[in-house]
Amino acid sequence: MKDKEERPKIMDKLAEGWTKGREQKDKMWERIRTSARASRRRDLIIRGTLLMIVVLGLLVPCVWQFQKAYSSKEWPTVLGQISSSEVRSESAGTVSIRWRYYVNYVYVVDGIRYSGKWSDTAPSREQASEVIKTEYRQNQNASVYYDPLNPDTSVLEPGVHIRANHSEFLLILSLIGGVLFITALVIIIFNISKIMKERRVRGAPPSPEP
Repeated sequence: MKDKEERPKIMDKLAEGWTKGREQKDKMWERIRTSARASRRRDLIIRGTLLMIVVLGLLVPCVWQFQKAYSSKEWPTVLGQISSSEVRSESAGTVSIRWRYYVNYVYVVDGIRYSGKWSDTAPSREQASEVIKTEYRQNQNASVYYDPLNPDTSVLEPGVHIRANHSEFLLILSLIGGVLFITALVIIIFNISKIMKERRVRGAPPSPEP
């Protein structure tokens, strides 16, 4: 009779011990999974930070070039001379061809002789040739805009010209860099917020059992 009464108690204790052991095992695996998730998130944060640094290294020169082109509208001018000019064709894709005119020129600032290069595109060879014929013929005089802080830097047409001097490459690079920078920033913010949330959950006191 006594054995019959004690048997359910023993079974209850065994079941309770098994349940506690399983709970401890589940908690251990949950800590392992949480630690692994946190490690992956830290790895993503590091990679995102490195990507932002690389992108900034690419964006800074592009932004500087566009800022310089924009400020060229305020640069002083000097009368220069066209030393040579020509029209070349270049591929703008698998089929289309565009025409670019190249101009070399010389100018003098404070008694020092400088040389510069300028290029831009035209829809057709005839239009590119017409620009050279009317504006940039060899030995023709032309207004040169130069940087007063660095007279060796100059342009023939001030302001931002997307296709001038192959600036379209800088524009495309800037757009790609901007997208990558924003993507890296979102990844960093998202993973930092997740890590902080998981820390708050782990640090919260356990809810009382009913």
